[in-house]
Amino acid sequence: MERKKRMRSVQTAIIGNGIAGFFAARTLRDLDPKRPITILTDENELFYSRPLITQYLTGEMSHADLTLSSQVVYQEKGIDLLKGVKVIRVDFKNQKLHLRNQKKIVYDHLLIATGGVPRALERLRNRTRGTYFLRTLGDAEEMREVVKKSKNALVAGGGLVGMKIAYALSQIGLKATVVVSSPHLFSRTLDAKAARIFQSLLEEKGLRFFFNDEVTEVMERTSSKDQIWGVVTRQKRKIQGDFLVIAKGVRPNVDLFEGTPLLLKEGIGVNRQMKTNLKNVFAAGDAAEAPELLTGKGRLISLWPNASEQGKIAAFNMAGERRQYSGGLPMNAFEFYGLSAITMGLIQTSAGDEYEERVYESSDQKVYQKFVLKGDRIVGAIFLQQIQNAGVVLEALKKGVNVEPLKDKLIKHSSSAERPLIPMEVLY
Repeated sequence: MERKKRMRSVQTAIIGNGIAGFFAARTLRDLDPKRPITILTDENELFYSRPLITQYLTGEMSHADLTLSSQVVYQEKGIDLLKGVKVIRVDFKNQKLHLRNQKKIVYDHLLIATGGVPRALERLRNRTRGTYFLRTLGDAEEMREVVKKSKNALVAGGGLVGMKIAYALSQIGLKATVVVSSPHLFSRTLDAKAARIFQSLLEEKGLRFFFNDEVTEVMERTSSKDQIWGVVTRQKRKIQGDFLVIAKGVRPNVDLFEGTPLLLKEGIGVNRQMKTNLKNVFAAGDAAEAPELLTGKGRLISLWPNASEQGKIAAFNMAGERRQYSGGLPMNAFEFYGLSAITMGLIQTSAGDEYEERVYESSDQKVYQKFVLKGDRIVGAIFLQQIQNAGVVLEALKKGVNVEPLKDKLIKHSSSAERPLIPMEVLY
């Protein structure tokens, strides 16, 4: 009897309650009203908006504001949510999940939607009290009190995540200093020229930056359990700060699957049906290395729109309805102090590449637009401030529209909000 209590059988098990796992479960339920579906998550939360955690940290949003689904929704959909449950081993041969509470779950189909975990600082010799990651609601809860009593914040990482954190902290009165390992901000999102426009604005608003440098040591404050004196960098700088947030992006959360038959590249290798190399095992979201739209090659793209689409595609294929993932596309939209940006696809090229760049920059350097072309196709674009034509450019990029007749008009029309950059009849 005790053995039966510890063994549970479900038709579909989903590891992870982020956007990929949640959308997969919801889609699968719509396709199959009777299938037993169980979601397992090591967090004690319902589905919530991870991109808005910084607003929760600063008090701009409440816990309820971030929560995107209620317990009632899971119950009405007939989805069994197991919170605070950690999977410690997957027996793919016998289709069993081994849990930390010593229970086991037998599955027919498995979706791995374990998401990503924060990247550590490679050169940091000591991670002490007063150093934080900001990935989950639990992380934000841990930081809230130290933020309230601090004046100076340190952020390691000048990408979009790091800048969202630094910006949010500066908005509530903290002085934010950012240590950036690359030569400019947003190195994966913007080119150097566009990044400098943002840098000038952010410095004008009081943020401070150190480029081509890395945090190597934390100076402890022995009199405090959650604050530090500051950090030491690779270039021997000593920078004062009350706490450090490590914001170097995420890596796939796949440590659990090391040494198993599951195909691991940088993430979990999947095809366009989100299938792995193992029968009845699928993967989606930040843990999955899925085909990219432009090249068709596997690539990690940690973005919510991609993760939600992958979750839906996985659900269709688990239900026996063949669906193809068209491919992920790097795309970001953000705004700091009224300066808006939308970026998509390939935004930086190297000398000798088979790409052509068309660039527009206003005389006051407040408007910047760039188009990257490969032959007669748009494969990437950056829009700063005037973003009205970003939608039609995105459609042209996704559909591979031939823009050869429009090449000479790209810059002229892109700087105008009054006329479409690409005629609608070309897109549809």
